[in-house]
Formats: sequence, structure tokens, C-alpha cells
Amino acid sequence: MDGALSCFYGGNEEVTSAEWFQQPLRQIAKLMIISVLRKKMVQGIPIAGIAVGAYSNYQLARQVSTIAGHYYERRYLEEILQ
Repeated sequence: MDGALSCFYGGNEEVTSAEWFQQPLRQIAKLMIISVLRKKMVQGIPIAGIAVGAYSNYQLARQVSTIAGHYYERRYLEEILQ
């Protein structure tokens, strides 16, 4: 190539490469995964609500039974002492 046609490029570089095509595919895959995870998170909200509701119901039932136990114990002791 040192001859008369030295003004032309003689390399074998490709205009497009596999990396150029893979980058948009990666971005599309990321967007799809994010979209699916967001939908799954929205679907998971009722499960979290069930867990929170079950825990609060348990705590409330425990408090009510403790208070009721104290009330009836006190009532019983007052009846005995009279």
C-alpha cells in the first residue's frame, strides 16, 4: 500500500460490530426486568399487608387477653375479700 493508492485506507475494520448491537439489547433487557420487578413488587404489597395485619391482630389479641385477665383476677379478689 505504499504505492500510488496510499490515500485510501487499507484497514479491515468493520463499520458495525457485535458490541454495537448488544448494547441496545442490554438496555432493552434491563428495562424489561425493571418493569417485571415493579409489577411483582406491586403484587407483593397485599402479601406484606397480610403479614402486617396478622402481626397487629396478634398484638391486639394479646393485649386484650392480658387486660381481661387482670380485670377478672381483680374482680375475683374483690369478691373473695367481701
